[in-house]
Amino acid sequence: MDAALYTRISMDRTGERLGVERQESACRRVAEERGWKIAEVFSDPNVSAFDAKAHRPGYERLRRAYADGRFTALVVWDLDRLTRQPKQLEEWLEAAERQGLSLATATGEGDLTTHEGRMFARIKISVSRYESEQKGARQRLANRQRAEAGKPLVSRRPFGFEKDRVTHNPREADVTRQIYADYLAGVSQREIARRLQQKGIKTAAGNEWQQASVRNFIRSPRNAGLVILHGEIIGQGEWDPIVDRETYEAAQAKMRRSTAAQREGGWSVDAKGTPKHILTGLATCGVCGATVTTGYNGQGSRLVTCRASGCVGRQAQAVEDLVVRVVLGLVQRDGLAALPERQGSDRAALVQEKATLQKRQEQLAADLADTDMTSAQFRAMNTRFTERLDEINRQLTAASDAADLRPLIDADDVHAAWDQLDLARRRAVISALVDVTVMPTTRGGRFRPEHIRITPKA
Repeated sequence: MDAALYTRISMDRTGERLGVERQESACRRVAEERGWKIAEVFSDPNVSAFDAKAHRPGYERLRRAYADGRFTALVVWDLDRLTRQPKQLEEWLEAAERQGLSLATATGEGDLTTHEGRMFARIKISVSRYESEQKGARQRLANRQRAEAGKPLVSRRPFGFEKDRVTHNPREADVTRQIYADYLAGVSQREIARRLQQKGIKTAAGNEWQQASVRNFIRSPRNAGLVILHGEIIGQGEWDPIVDRETYEAAQAKMRRSTAAQREGGWSVDAKGTPKHILTGLATCGVCGATVTTGYNGQGSRLVTCRASGCVGRQAQAVEDLVVRVVLGLVQRDGLAALPERQGSDRAALVQEKATLQKRQEQLAADLADTDMTSAQFRAMNTRFTERLDEINRQLTAASDAADLRPLIDADDVHAAWDQLDLARRRAVISALVDVTVMPTTRGGRFRPEHIRITPKA
């Protein structure tokens, strides 16, 4: 009789497959004792069977092999290794009734072709599912209790911290602060990743930094000493923050602005979604108000054009040179005064209100544990706090804009300093200082500066 072996563990922390290898050895002994010839071995070394939507490639191959008649016996460590889903079990029972299937486990034996065997299998899977649900409920409760107590929830060592997940790793903490500083100064996530790679700095898991890992790291609330559960910040952690909360939230606000701008569409972007030209997505069409994009016409000329319907079009280099001249002139003349006044710009009052709201938000999490407050009430109140904090952060983004301008203001030669900026920071400076509108004109006319409306935001 040809037999298949199937092994599975829910979590392989080391990636060494030791758990499935031990299961396979035991299953081989069972097959040999029964005189079964092992036809194939199928394995899922790091996949849960509790979630019916979880993709189990080994399990799917096992199903197809059985449907093709490639084995008539199956050996598993225990029945719950095969499945924890009653629906999946019924599929095996139905198939076994049609084709016949001898089932053996290293912890006992079952025969899905008999009434007794099917009853045993159903009871076993029901008990296993109940145990999984109970374990999940206990784990969720434990996570909430740990979060409300300010304890770290991650099991692996996070970048910036020692193995206790609380003590700062001095070298990595410095790198963390530099990542936020670079990002707020206009350096792209991809460029930050490239710089980290050049310096030989790896993630906590020992991998090369990539744009996605930089983005996720900047988003991590634990860098600001915050505990998050199910997407909600519920309080302050027991560890000291590496970056202050204002820096963290300024980075989140910047990321939201960038995401919204890209979602607006029409940018000429590379494969990573990064704009390739200095005015794409920044300048607007003077006819319909849509953002402009930058591309090439049939003659190979690079043009700034309306992304909506091509209402306007100009030679890109001439427009870009004009905008840069105006922007650098504003910086040389006005310095930081070139930045626009923000609504509600009493910074001290905003910072104080922000601190008060953050304390009230932290107290709200404690009230959830100590009072009869429902989860719905908590979410409603927490949403109001979060919305006001987002508004305050928008009004405090002047600090980020000032950081973008600082390399130019401090330089002896503003033009040379501009040449040293990467594209992302140049775009940030333009966005902070001016609005650019490309006005309509007659087709084929010579480029004239008055056809580009550049309005200082200050």
